[in-house]
Amino acid sequence: MKQAGRGQAGFSLMEVFLAVSILGVGLAGVLKAYGTSITVLASCERYLDLVDVLKKRLQADELRFREERKVPEGGQAAEGSIAWRREVRPLSGDNLEGMFAVTLTVGGGREGPGIEVLTYYDEGRDGDEE
Repeated sequence: MKQAGRGQAGFSLMEVFLAVSILGVGLAGVLKAYGTSITVLASCERYLDLVDVLKKRLQADELRFREERKVPEGGQAAEGSIAWRREVRPLSGDNLEGMFAVTLTVGGGREGPGIEVLTYYDEGRDGDEE
């Protein structure tokens, strides 16, 4: 800061440019962080929606299995804007008769990665046994 004539104080043009530049760099960093946080928030909301649909599908499958003793059938559908797909494979081998591997996939495609869960059902056993 320079002393101007007759006791007046002021900033030089160079000091003002420097202060504005530093402020601009700081503001750009804050805006970049804000944009990143919005993107992450949208991704987390989508993930929570996928988990919610997955939970509902697994609970419905488990309830049906306990009540009707039927392994869920393969198929696909959508719940709202979220697509899901179920694949059922019978297992083969010693002591595996009546057992099925069920893969439930929720989401995926253009919207980003989905969630896939593999569960097993044994038609020969009561669901409450350990």
